[in-house]
Amino acid sequence: MRTRLAGFGVAALAATTFGGTVSAQNVPPQFVVSGKAAEQIQGYLNIVTAEMKARTRP
Repeated sequence: MRTRLAGFGVAALAATTFGGTVSAQNVPPQFVVSGKAAEQIQGYLNIVTAEMKARTRP
């Protein structure tokens, strides 16, 4: 019974996550970042992600 409930929970979480992703595609133009600013943000996020991964490795 608990396995079934856990399965439903995972399915609900996946549906919620997917639904949020789909609705996030309709962003007003004033919130869209592109060009050089987008590249800088992406570079920063890549650095932060690499640092976090380096800290969690044994």
